[in-house]
Amino acid sequence: MILAATGLQSEARAIARPGIEVIACGGHGEVLRARLAAAIAVRRPQGLLSIGLAGGLDPVLAVGTLVVGTRVAGLAADAGWATRLLAANPGAIAGGVAGVATPAATVADKARLHAEAGAVAVDMESHVVAEVAAAHGLAFAVLRVIGDGAFDTLPAAARVPLTPDGGVQMAAVLAAVARRPWQIPALIGLAGATGRAMAALKALDLAAG
Repeated sequence: MILAATGLQSEARAIARPGIEVIACGGHGEVLRARLAAAIAVRRPQGLLSIGLAGGLDPVLAVGTLVVGTRVAGLAADAGWATRLLAANPGAIAGGVAGVATPAATVADKARLHAEAGAVAVDMESHVVAEVAAAHGLAFAVLRVIGDGAFDTLPAAARVPLTPDGGVQMAAVLAAVARRPWQIPALIGLAGATGRAMAALKALDLAAG
């Protein structure tokens, strides 16, 4: 069994496969850390997988690009697992992934992370997965799909925190839109990009674990 971590419930549904147990945490790092440790204690998995959408840090990466992480938070992903994922998913690229506790929402945020961490993508779960895997002596892998590019700034309504189980706080999102209705075109564009990224996520070959 592979234990996988992601942010959104919709991501968890897209990656549901036999032999993979998915935890959706809404980007809440300490919630994810506790839930991973509890699951490992019950039945030891073959490895941990961080999977889902990510923000692009390298300007050349388009929405929908698959990224196989090689290093997160100073920790190296399992090289053999990464090689198998790259072979199973044509077009995927390998690179470092940055982990953050709050969204990298602006172009400036992404440029800083790209320069400081040398990473090509960023998400809110991979660093926790890497640290928990190291603490428990487990292999880990990262497989992410770019959902917003290096030159994309997330509108305020898209930054509303998720629930600890990966749900969308729709009332808060609608309130954010009502306060700043001029962000609606950006939200429509983001929705289109997210749809393309989710389609790529659903099509991933995860059998290489």
